[in-house]
Amino acid sequence: MSFAIGIALASVVPSNAVTSMLGFIFGLAVAVAATVFTVICARSATMIPYLGVVPALDFLAIAVLRFTTGAGSSVFTGLAILPMVWFATRPEPRNIVWAFAGVFLVVLLPTLVSGAYLENPSELLRSLFAAAVYAVAATAIHHLSTQARRRYSELKARDSRRAEDLKLGAQAQQALLPGNTANIDGYSIAGVCLPAKAVGGDFYDWYTVPDGLAASLGDVMGKGVGAGIIAATTRAMLRSARAEPDPVTALVRADESLSTLSNMESFVTLFHARLSTLDGTVSYADAGHGLTVVIRADGSHSRLRSYDIPLGVGFRFGQTPQTVSLAVGDTLVSFSDGLLDLYGGTEQALARIPELLASAGSSASSMVDAIIANAAGYNQEDDVTVLAIQRDR
Repeated sequence: MSFAIGIALASVVPSNAVTSMLGFIFGLAVAVAATVFTVICARSATMIPYLGVVPALDFLAIAVLRFTTGAGSSVFTGLAILPMVWFATRPEPRNIVWAFAGVFLVVLLPTLVSGAYLENPSELLRSLFAAAVYAVAATAIHHLSTQARRRYSELKARDSRRAEDLKLGAQAQQALLPGNTANIDGYSIAGVCLPAKAVGGDFYDWYTVPDGLAASLGDVMGKGVGAGIIAATTRAMLRSARAEPDPVTALVRADESLSTLSNMESFVTLFHARLSTLDGTVSYADAGHGLTVVIRADGSHSRLRSYDIPLGVGFRFGQTPQTVSLAVGDTLVSFSDGLLDLYGGTEQALARIPELLASAGSSASSMVDAIIANAAGYNQEDDVTVLAIQRDR
């Protein structure tokens, strides 16, 4: 485009009239050849190493066109900046030499060949000064591009290390979760945690206790590494109270631990339950979670609501444990609000989830598998976690 504009100006500006049509045509032919070679390089990866021929041809074309359209007053002189920048931004120091050579070819050579400096010595001085300015600019551009390239490499390496750290963090977080399924004394258990990022703020857990089984599902406000650390801390404190039969004790202990974290601008909603495997009685405490349902064997369901505040908000709470009984074929399912968001995040969505789970199958694992299959079809923006406990006999 720049060549085309220069040609148009050469036809209308008197001081840029073509002095040698044959040389002018030769300069245009070189410019066309450079363009054709560019297309060839763009379409063939094996030609990329020879791409430096293009700015070299551009320098030659500009020099010839400048010489045949008024030399010192030619509009084509300014085009030398483009191939000069190309060479100056290359990483190899030798490209500075090529940039200097190209500038000399464009700025000084036509002046020397034309002999204009013999009649007007200031013309030579002007050309020398112009060449010097181009050379200084090429040096500065090369220095800045080298710094930018080094900085980019540093940032890329840092991002790579950060990605590796997140990968290790995600692996550690997944390692803290129990297996996807288990069978304990006539009960089947299944769970899944699908973090929106590498490290999430949701967690689920289960483990045996003297009277049966303890199970938890927590949701930390926020996502990422910070939320993951809070989730791990909460899980550890819940487990530290495994010898306490009252589920409220575990929540109080976790809340006290979170209160010691300075400047924690987050909170945790949590469902924590103790299941007596002998009779199916579930004693539970819910800290602001409220996303737990019991699906009966006949397909009906009821929601276990929460009337207490989340952990870590700075207020002490006087919770009392609630109870619910699981008959044979009944399933207790707790999930995070990320699952709710997949279905619109409304009360209507909350009503749809138990129906989806009830129709998914007759086992805890089939219910969890149904959630995984449905989540795969959505652009997940929040962690999705589900925990299901079914009484088999």
